[in-house]
Amino acid sequence: MTFTELSSLSASTLMKLVQIRADEAYSGSFTVFVNEGSYIVAFGLPALGFKQAARLESCPTLKAALVTALVEEPFFSDVSLK
Repeated sequence: MTFTELSSLSASTLMKLVQIRADEAYSGSFTVFVNEGSYIVAFGLPALGFKQAARLESCPTLKAALVTALVEEPFFSDVSLK
């Protein structure tokens, strides 16, 4: 699905789609960070907590973060702190 098509879905539906994708490719794990009104959703579990999450794109809404996760598939093990 495209970014526009995904954006038309409810946050609840997007959360289910993220869980399905996590089950398929990321051992069932994804993480949602909320910090000062911004959201980050990425697959896997962060080894270094928010320092690692801060390197990913944040979004103004949970819905936008879920769509971004489905389109870009950020994965914590791919995030470097260097």
